[in-house]
Order: sequence, then structure tokens, then C-alpha cells
Amino acid sequence: MKKSAPIFLLFFALALACGPSAWAQSDVEIEGLIIDQTRSKMGHDFYQEFVGSWEEPPGVKAYNIVVGEQNDPKFGNWVVLEIGDSVYRALLKPRPEDIAQAASEAVAATRDYLLNLAEYEKSLEERDMKGKGIY
Repeated sequence: MKKSAPIFLLFFALALACGPSAWAQSDVEIEGLIIDQTRSKMGHDFYQEFVGSWEEPPGVKAYNIVVGEQNDPKFGNWVVLEIGDSVYRALLKPRPEDIAQAASEAVAATRDYLLNLAEYEKSLEERDMKGKGIY
């Protein structure tokens, strides 16, 4: 009983030091993550290839990429990349060269999507140069 008292006091002191504002922030989000939700060896290999060749595009703000996998009995495994509401799908083939090629294509598609999204968001922030916006 006496050993738990110092631990409790330590946590209580930390809670007081952080203040109530640190505990009340429920909308804190970590950005720039690449999350692995694959289930098979091919999916994990794809994820490793994707992460190994991924470089964050310049000027891109908040994003998280979820790499998932869907099994299809007829065709095999589909890899699914989700960025917000957007989805990229590609069929995985078991050869390592094909997995590397699919990861390279996914990196290019994801990079293009994020750059286009950043350009679109930037254009929304700019004011119209002329007119009222009515056709």
C-alpha cells in the first residue's frame, strides 16, 4: 500500500503541471503517418517497398496514408491506399518484381494526388482576380 502512494503522487503532480488545457485537447491529430493494415506477406512486402521509396512532396500539409488489403477469391489480393476520402487500388501479383513495380506506381499516384490536392487547397485560399464569381 505504501509503494503505490508515491506513484499516485507522481501522476497527480504531472497532471497538475500539465494543466487542464492539455487534458481537454481532444482534436489533436498526428499527421504524416503511413499506417500498415495489410494481412498477407505480399501486402507486407508491398508496404515495405512503398515506405522505402516514399518521400513527402514539398508544400503538402496534413495527410495520413492507410495501406490496407482486400482479398478477392477470383483475382487474388488488392492493395488499397486511403488518403482521407480518396482510395487507390492495385492488384498484387506474388513476384517480388511485380510488388516493387506496384509500389512504385502507388508512390507516383499518391504523390500526384497530394500535390494536386495541395494546389487545389491553395487555389481556394486565393481571391478572385476579377468579377464576382457569377457566370
